[in-house]
Amino acid sequence: FVINLSSPLNGIILGDLNSAKVTIYGSESGVFRFATSGYITSENDRTAEILVTRGLGAKGAVQIDYEIKGGQDLAGFQIGGAIFPRRLSSEDPIESIFVDGVAAKEGEDFVGTLLNPLKGTLLFRDYEMSKSFEVQLSPNYDGAAFPFTMVELILSNPRAVEGESENIKPVLDEARSRSTLRINDISGP
Repeated sequence: FVINLSSPLNGIILGDLNSAKVTIYGSESGVFRFATSGYITSENDRTAEILVTRGLGAKGAVQIDYEIKGGQDLAGFQIGGAIFPRRLSSEDPIESIFVDGVAAKEGEDFVGTLLNPLKGTLLFRDYEMSKSFEVQLSPNYDGAAFPFTMVELILSNPRAVEGESENIKPVLDEARSRSTLRINDISGP
């Protein structure tokens, strides 16, 4: 909603800022988001833990869905790359080269298991502020994933648990409802 200011008293001047827009997110039940815009792990790790947080409210039991996808839908700037120093021979100067990252592939870089499915639902109890899920990694030691692969993480469908008050209306933080998981390649090209 918008607040408009008018009729100042006692010599106060409004100037150009005579109105303000106020946005209220999530009522008392909160705004849900990934804890960071990007997570980093190594292909040598077995799993990567992904943290989802609740802020600006904590009332009510809430469910939110998550999905783990390959990086094929990520733009090039979202995948990025890494800069490496290199010297071709001992007499040559050190040069820096930029190597593009690679979109992660399900079944090659990460896998779904019964314990760590690729889709699921997180349950936040009343006043519970964070939950996590794990991504099951699949090592790729042939260097094809150099310098790293990128996984896409997605949150969706925040909702009150059945039986909760109709006042429980959780929302997603649009800026942080998507994140990435960078899986560093440890074997090199």
